[in-house]
Amino acid sequence: MSGAGNVSITFRLDSKGLDQLRIIAAEEGISVNLLVSQILSNYLEWDRIAARAGMVVLQREVIKALVNHASEDLLKNVATKAADNFMDTLLLMTGSNDLPSLMLGIRNNFKKSGFIVRSFKEHDGEKLVIHHDMEIKTSEFFKTYLERLFNNAGYPVRVEVTNNSIVVKVPN
Repeated sequence: MSGAGNVSITFRLDSKGLDQLRIIAAEEGISVNLLVSQILSNYLEWDRIAARAGMVVLQREVIKALVNHASEDLLKNVATKAADNFMDTLLLMTGSNDLPSLMLGIRNNFKKSGFIVRSFKEHDGEKLVIHHDMEIKTSEFFKTYLERLFNNAGYPVRVEVTNNSIVVKVPN
């Protein structure tokens, strides 16, 4: 069955799993129903295909150590190559390379990496703020990555960095 709108469905869960869902929902201040909907959406939009599309999970300290010990030239080369490859990954994961899909892919990728990601609509476009808490070399790496990624997709952006954050401004 396909179509717009919500439908009701019944699932059987073991009691321990349901107890965990109730605890997490209470911690998040949301209903169990909303939590389960978010979990299913995350699975369908990202988790189901991420590993097969080349995404990996690494401890933050591993990435931080690698970035801090790498030369600036190496970081620029890696960021450029990663951005060049991301459009194919995005197409595989979302079925599209348009701006909304690109923004969704970037938000999901950074969120799944444990970064804080916020989007803001502004009169002249959209602003994406990514907080990583991993120092300036990481910010510079992601600046190169995001500039190249958006440029490859045909969307000019302005990227600013601080020691622990990246701000991407996407004009209308």
